[in-house]
Amino acid sequence: MKAHQFKAIISDASVLIDYVKTNRRVLQLTVKHVCEVYVPLAVVNEVKDISLSEMEKLGLIIFEPTLDQMLNAVNKPFGLSFEDQLCFLIAKENGWVCATNDKQLRTQCAAEKVEVIWGLEIMALLNKGGYLEKSEAEKTAEKIGEYNRYISKELIKKFIAKLV
Repeated sequence: MKAHQFKAIISDASVLIDYVKTNRRVLQLTVKHVCEVYVPLAVVNEVKDISLSEMEKLGLIIFEPTLDQMLNAVNKPFGLSFEDQLCFLIAKENGWVCATNDKQLRTQCAAEKVEVIWGLEIMALLNKGGYLEKSEAEKTAEKIGEYNRYISKELIKKFIAKLV
């Protein structure tokens, strides 16, 4: 049984970069125990520390958006990058959850009633489901906090306090 019943997740670069730099196993566990994780090819190009084939080995589904999806992302700007607009539009179109730490993308998702999840929430789901030990989630979160200036020490402390 899956840890959460999401139809699927589409991830932007912010979440992927956090886990590629700190603990790629979290991505693999997400695919195995939470739901399929989709990554548009344009987002893959933003993540520098992992190859396309390595992402596929983790179970991520890399795909080329349709021409219509790409044109809509270009022609309907929400003050987001092309890649973030693409993630938003595809999540909305398919009823998927958008995984992002980007505040502007989260705001757009909320405004359009697209379900959104923080990167750390993915680990919380895995931990709650019994698929990720507290110690591994804690170490991963601390590593994310060390290099990602947008994830504060206070946020890491709150996240760790919720782990089981």
